[in-house]
Amino acid sequence: MASSTQTSGRKRLLISGGALLAVAALSTAAFFADSANINLFGSADGDGIGGGNNFVLETQNQDSSGVADGTWVRANTDGTAVDWVLPDGDTLTPGESTTVEIPLRNNSDNLAGDLKFKIGTVAGKTNEAELWNALRITVEVKKDGAASWTKLADEATPSSLAAAQTFLNDLATEEEATAKVTVGIVSTAGNDIQGQEAFPKFIVEAQSK
Repeated sequence: MASSTQTSGRKRLLISGGALLAVAALSTAAFFADSANINLFGSADGDGIGGGNNFVLETQNQDSSGVADGTWVRANTDGTAVDWVLPDGDTLTPGESTTVEIPLRNNSDNLAGDLKFKIGTVAGKTNEAELWNALRITVEVKKDGAASWTKLADEATPSSLAAAQTFLNDLATEEEATAKVTVGIVSTAGNDIQGQEAFPKFIVEAQSK
């Protein structure tokens, strides 16, 4: 009888082992698979992310008659700066002034911008101190369609305009504006400015919003 009992125990062990093997076999059986691929675009037009965030401020060159030539260009570095000649600026004397009107445009696809201005110096040129300090600069701005000019600086010294000043807020995409810049020499300037030269630069800085 003892022998029969041992045989039954071995059978039970083998059966249990067989069950474990069966479970292992099921766990390595073939399975179905699928996936989902989602393209992420920046706009419904198919632009990439960031593809519509260009921010471009443009101006124009001056033509031979002293006004804007009608062609929009970028002038965002010293190397691409445009040159504007102040009428009779080379013969300016104390108490006199001269003015130019410079067009600006926000040529961005989607971004409006706030503009600031400051007065710097033309790269590679030397400003003689007495004349530089005797300059007086007036800056006005007008958006296209506006009825009147907004005066932002009134006969200010170049040094007082060296830091960026508020120029124009909320220039919309494709919107244009005009800057009126007047440069004069203070009437009290003395003979020490004779023969001296100064080269101010009107700088407009734009920031998207």
